[in-house]
Amino acid sequence: MTVRHDGQRVQLRNLAGRVWGGRVQGQVEWPTDPDNRVAPVQYQLGIRFAALDYEQFVAHLRKPDAPAVPAKSKAKGAALPALRDLLLAANGRINVDIAYVQLPNDQSLRDVQMRLEKSGELLQLPFLRFRTPEGGRGEATATVQVEDMRFVAADADVTLRYGTLDVPRLLALVASLTTPASAAPTARTQARAARRAIRKETQPNASMVANGVLSAVLRVEADEVRYAAIRGTRFRLVSRLLEGEAQLDNCTFDAFEGRISLRGQMLTTTDRAHHPAQAQVQLEDLQLSPLFATANAMGLNVLGGDNIRGSLRGVVDLRTNLGPTFLPDLQTTVGYLKTDFRDLELLNVEVLMEALKFIKAERSSHLYFEPVSSQFILADGQLLIPSLRLNSNISSLEVSGRYGLTGRSNLYVGLKPLQALFGNNSKRVERIQEGEPKRNANRKLTYINLRRDAPGDKYKVRFFQKGEQRQAQDILRQQYRALLRTERLDTTMRLVR
Repeated sequence: MTVRHDGQRVQLRNLAGRVWGGRVQGQVEWPTDPDNRVAPVQYQLGIRFAALDYEQFVAHLRKPDAPAVPAKSKAKGAALPALRDLLLAANGRINVDIAYVQLPNDQSLRDVQMRLEKSGELLQLPFLRFRTPEGGRGEATATVQVEDMRFVAADADVTLRYGTLDVPRLLALVASLTTPASAAPTARTQARAARRAIRKETQPNASMVANGVLSAVLRVEADEVRYAAIRGTRFRLVSRLLEGEAQLDNCTFDAFEGRISLRGQMLTTTDRAHHPAQAQVQLEDLQLSPLFATANAMGLNVLGGDNIRGSLRGVVDLRTNLGPTFLPDLQTTVGYLKTDFRDLELLNVEVLMEALKFIKAERSSHLYFEPVSSQFILADGQLLIPSLRLNSNISSLEVSGRYGLTGRSNLYVGLKPLQALFGNNSKRVERIQEGEPKRNANRKLTYINLRRDAPGDKYKVRFFQKGEQRQAQDILRQQYRALLRTERLDTTMRLVR
C-alpha cells in the first residue's frame, strides 16, 4: 500500500487486504480533517470471494452501528469505524467477483459479477450477472436508498434465462429469497429481541426481500420446462418478490399441443414443507391424449392416453399446498374447473364396455361425443361431478358422482337403453363429426351405478338406480355449493379474464 498526503487529501493506493473472507484491492482517498473525524471518502475497490454465504453477507451489511464513543474518550487507540459504515457513508465504486454463493435452503449461485456505485444516499447496482447450478444465466439491476447508514428501501429487476428449466428448483430459489424469519421465540431469540429493542432495531432476516427492505421483479425465460412429468416449451414468467410471498403476475408456456397461462401467489414460510399457493389457470386447446398420458405418469388414476381423444379449453381456480419438493399435495388441493371439450372420443374404456355389455362391443368400444361444457370441483383427491350431460353416438348420457384421482370412485351414468340398442350408429357418428347438434327433448334415462373402493379394483356395476342416483345427486349438489362458499373459490376467474 502506498500512502500519499499533499496537505489537503490523503490517498491510499495499491490497497490490498482481506474483508469478510475476500481479497480487496484498490484505492481510497479523503480530504484532511483537522478535527480527526471521518471525512467524506471516495473509493475505487475490487473484491474477490472464492465462496460467500449470503446470510452472513446480509448480516454484515445490516450490522447495527457501534455505540457512540464519548468525546472525552477520543484519543490514541480509539476504535476505528467499521468498514461497512465507511462504505455506506462514502461515495465510490466497488467491483465484486464471487465464484460461489451459498443461498438459504441449499440453493446457490456461481460466477457472480456485480458493480456497486454509491453517491450520497443512493446506492446503485448497474449490473449483476450470475449462473445457476441448473445452467441458467441471470442478470439484475437494483437501486437502494440509504439513510443513516441503513438500507431503507430497494428495488430490483432480475432476469433468468434457461435452456431447460426445472420449475421446482426455481420455486425453491424464490422461497429461499422471500422466506421471513421464524416467529417462534427461543431463549436466544428473546435475548436478541431485548437487545434489538434497546437499539430500536427490527428482527434481522436472512434475505433483504424477506425483511421488507427489497422488492424485486423477477422475469424468467426458458426454451424448455419441466414440472414433475409435465413438459413444456416457450416458458415465460413475471413475478414480484415481496416479504413472505411471491406474486405471480403472468406465466405462460406451451404444453399438450396447446397453451397454458396462469396467475397467482405463493406464500413462503419457515416450514420448508409447507408453502400455501393459489392460482388461476387458463387452458387453451390442450390435446386430451397427451394430457391424460402425463396425468397417468404422475400417478393419477385417469384414463390412459390411448383411451381418449379430443381437445380441452377451460379455466381453473386452485388452492393448494406445495410440499418440500414444491409439488402440490393432492389431498389438500381444492379447485373449481370450468371446461369445454371438443371432438371428444373414448376408446376401449373397460368400465363403460362392462356397463354397456348389453350392446355390441364395436359400438361401446368407440364413443363419439358432441361438444360439451361443464363445471367440476376438485376436493380431497376427488372430482365432484354434479351433472355432466353428453350426447354420444349410442345414447344421450348424464354422469354424476365422485371420481377419485387416487382410485376410489362412485359414479352414476344415465342412458337410454333402447336408443343404444337400436339406433343407427353410423349416422350418429357422421352427424357428430359434421357438428350437427342433436335434438333431445326427452331425457328420461335409466341409471347405472359404477363403484370402485380401491385403485386397481374392478368397478361394480348395478343397474336401475334412478332413486339412489337422485338422492346422491342432491347431496352432491349441496356439498358442491358448500365448497364454493367455504373455500372461497372464484368462479368469475377475475385474474385470467
